[in-house]
Amino acid sequence: MDSQFSVLSRSDLGSDRWDALCAESHDAWFFHTSCWLPIQRIEDVSFAVVDHDGKPLSLVGVGSPKNNTGTEVWLSNLRAGIAHMDGLSVELRHELDRFALSEVQRIATSRQALRIDWELPSMPPGPYALVSALREFGYRCDIWPSKVLDLTHDEDALWRDYRKGCKSVIRRAQRLGVTVHEVTDESGVAVFADIHSRRMRSLGAPSSDPDAFMEMWKLLYPLGQCEILLASLPCGVPVSGILVLSYKNMAYYQAACSDPDHMESGGNTLLVHEAVVRAKARGATAFHIGPSPLASQVAEKAYLVGRFKNQFGGQQGAWVMASLILRTQSSPVRTRSSVRGIVSGILPLVVKHRLRNLRPRQFA
Repeated sequence: MDSQFSVLSRSDLGSDRWDALCAESHDAWFFHTSCWLPIQRIEDVSFAVVDHDGKPLSLVGVGSPKNNTGTEVWLSNLRAGIAHMDGLSVELRHELDRFALSEVQRIATSRQALRIDWELPSMPPGPYALVSALREFGYRCDIWPSKVLDLTHDEDALWRDYRKGCKSVIRRAQRLGVTVHEVTDESGVAVFADIHSRRMRSLGAPSSDPDAFMEMWKLLYPLGQCEILLASLPCGVPVSGILVLSYKNMAYYQAACSDPDHMESGGNTLLVHEAVVRAKARGATAFHIGPSPLASQVAEKAYLVGRFKNQFGGQQGAWVMASLILRTQSSPVRTRSSVRGIVSGILPLVVKHRLRNLRPRQFA
């Protein structure tokens, strides 16, 4: 059945052609585009599934991270689900899903990878599209709550959906004279990276490489796909920051942080509110807050990050984390993406929590 399909690597297809297909597919979002993995300095093993005429049917974004010494490898989709081209039947999409999962597992085996991770966010193609197939292949799937704000509502309706405490913090920050401005130069990016790094260390999570955010901003800011906002006290001291990614008609809360010494300022809460308002003004129809796992699903610090996100209301959706352990590791894994600070703050806090409960799959 699978003989009707073959694969074409992203490098062979070409970045321009790949990105044009991403623009055409309703299933594709920013994480599918050709610039996402290079920003993270992760080896790109992405591929397109093509038919017997060479026509692309599906785009599969996959990276091959390594640990700091380069001795241990795994595969990850880095939030890019399988993006099918428009107009395919449900039956064909399911067949393509299984073919793609088989190909990813073949690549992992050939590289002697420790595991394969799939993270399916609330952005297209959506968290549930692949879950049944992943479970058939033996993946453990954890489904977390996730919030999405509908920006087709007017600002008053969005404000009413905020929790009472959230509104109080925003008003208090405004009364205290906390101001918000957009970063327009590299010095502002460096300020954001420094606050983010110090905040992550205070949470016990891997700190970020200062170059990570700089590279992302320099590449995406001119395209209108990356916005960094900073909140500052009346004296001019920056206390909080947020980085928002935009693609098509959606915005995503990629990363946010507060100075550990100024948590009481309310700057971070004010920044999320401002980011939502600005995204709506740019024409976005949805603002994806990201995962907000339950207390029973993650460690306490990760839960608190998710609880912060919950206060902005929105529609509850899902965010899926799936892993397939192929073999045991010789030492604790620390992902290069986490070290570089590209992944959102909640995820480095839960990697060890999840891996402790996973065991290698036994193959016949």
